[in-house]
Amino acid sequence: MLTADDFRRIAVGMKDVLEGAHMGHPDFRVNGKIFATIHPDHACGMVKLTPEQQQEFVKTHPPRLLLRMAHGDVRAARACDWIRWMKRRSAKR
Repeated sequence: MLTADDFRRIAVGMKDVLEGAHMGHPDFRVNGKIFATIHPDHACGMVKLTPEQQQEFVKTHPPRLLLRMAHGDVRAARACDWIRWMKRRSAKR
């Protein structure tokens, strides 16, 4: 099971990412803009994707897994998948 610490380690491992906080929970920013957060209960995380990034992500990850997001552990795992995907994508540029 992935933890909030796993999420944090992956996020801050990306180029130019700074960890901050707002409304009582951690966030991760590039150029001052939030692209990911960890929920205050540390059961899930969120990664912002543009519509184009969402389409690209769904093409490479089975949609059946996206439907399982109601459970906190799965949400955290999916957010970590998203953040890993973003890291690989940004490394190609």
